[in-house]
Amino acid sequence: MARRPRLEFEGAVYHVFNRVNPASDVFGGAAAARLFEECLMQARVEFGWRLHAYCIVRESYHIALETPRANLSAGMHWFQSTFAKRLRGDNDGTGPLFQGRYRALPVERGVPLANLANYIHLRPADTRVVEAGLLAVFRWSSLRRIIRRDCPDFLSPAEWIEHVRELDGEPDRVAAYAPLLVRMARDPERHVAIGMRGMTRGPVIGSREFRSAIPALTSAPPGVMHWSAMLDRLLGTRGKTREDIEATAKSAPWKVEIALELRAGVEAPLEWIARELGMGAVNTVSHHLWLARRAARELQSA
Repeated sequence: MARRPRLEFEGAVYHVFNRVNPASDVFGGAAAARLFEECLMQARVEFGWRLHAYCIVRESYHIALETPRANLSAGMHWFQSTFAKRLRGDNDGTGPLFQGRYRALPVERGVPLANLANYIHLRPADTRVVEAGLLAVFRWSSLRRIIRRDCPDFLSPAEWIEHVRELDGEPDRVAAYAPLLVRMARDPERHVAIGMRGMTRGPVIGSREFRSAIPALTSAPPGVMHWSAMLDRLLGTRGKTREDIEATAKSAPWKVEIALELRAGVEAPLEWIARELGMGAVNTVSHHLWLARRAARELQSA
């Protein structure tokens, strides 16, 4: 049976999750969880993602992920494959790290997204990784950063915490959030009552109206014309044409320079850059850009 295509559109929010293959026990130690988090942060940079919540527990990972560009599939392929390669190094391993294909359920903003954030932040307690009172200090979760108020721009509770109904009336929602989660973790029957059912089921998380609107959203045109215009301008400033692209090596320095400017200037997707500049696979482009950025940092610090 053919795989169901991903529902991708600009500005989409997803619950992305996958279960660990028991034979791999990939998150049995802190090193793998740390590497997973590092790869997630790099994928966020490379693909322009925003994070609303995430956690890594021994049996699975869960991410509330926003894609300003419609690039979930390309980004997740890079993310999971990069994590697997870095984790195993030169050792191919003895089997898959995860039980199967990751799942990604589109999420409606507002209360559904708030319920998902609650669900994700409760996973360490619900799976008995930590006791409820220790949720706020669990290392592999966005909750700790949120409570400490040291969230970077790409990880902010601002959009969803206003819709956590049980925080209504609280003068400081962030300060009241962790105690609320502790109470929820110690009374799991309340999860159903406040709308936390179905976070891993069904085609979408949200209302019938949201589900009905998705077909129109997935047919919305991306910013290809904007990226193409920028590419033509950058080619022109270097005295190059599109014919030169095919006649030049994939890793030509001028291609890498243009790729860097396309990422910084118009946030063109890596998969589009790889195709239009003839630079090979997405992973190859990402590697060349990483090398170029590192060289630039070393030059500045010299």
